[in-house]
Amino acid sequence: MTLSRRSFLLASGAGVIAAPGVAGLVAGRGGVETANVREHSLWTSEAPPMPPAPRFEGERKVDLAIIGGGYTGLACAYYAKIFRPEWSVIVLESHGLGSGASSRNSGAVSAEYVGISDAEMPQRGLDRLRRFIEAEQIDCDFAPASTLKLLTSKSAAEDARSDLAPAARWISPEELRESIGSGYYAGAVEFPGYFRVQPAKLVVGHARAALRVGAELFEDSPALCVESGRTAEISTPQGKVLADHVFIATNAHTPRLGFFQRSM
Repeated sequence: MTLSRRSFLLASGAGVIAAPGVAGLVAGRGGVETANVREHSLWTSEAPPMPPAPRFEGERKVDLAIIGGGYTGLACAYYAKIFRPEWSVIVLESHGLGSGASSRNSGAVSAEYVGISDAEMPQRGLDRLRRFIEAEQIDCDFAPASTLKLLTSKSAAEDARSDLAPAARWISPEELRESIGSGYYAGAVEFPGYFRVQPAKLVVGHARAALRVGAELFEDSPALCVESGRTAEISTPQGKVLADHVFIATNAHTPRLGFFQRSM
């Protein structure tokens, strides 16, 4: 398997599917995050409880093993079972499901993706998210929203005001001071077309949806290493998974697993 720059961008921000032959991607086995405890975020404290998931133990042979139990991994499990209902699909999460960035982000949603030249792809992703929320009836406070570009200098404010995009709205320093209680900024530009979401509620909805269609979810089950072959072998502290396909959905933690590490 070869990786282009485009593949790397997709893998680092979403996921990458690889098997057999993943050995060419693996640079080492050390560094997997296993010992630290992830405290609950404010979002999590205001969300419904995550459905219980056991620790993976023993040995299993599956069609698809997904490493990472955030948005990407849970969505992959859901859609894999939708499109391949006969497949056995499991998710291995090193800590609690959704306990990483999926439950600790700003809750801002937009049809934008840095590094992707296909302008229609982010919009398709946003449309799919909306359909998913509606189909699975996920109560995650998804609603239209605006975003503000805050300007700290008078010159920057004057430039922004004179070059407003058609849909943008100028917010004066006085209006801004009244709305946010601070006189620090010289003005702001409001851009419509964004959405907001309660991120922890959304990730709980992802987990419930994946379970509903038949995926199996495991917590406290870090993938310590991935061995390539006609069937990939994933080692965990208490067991081993043999998988025809492996989907890596670990986002910024991917180098800890040994993928995409640069040699010094």
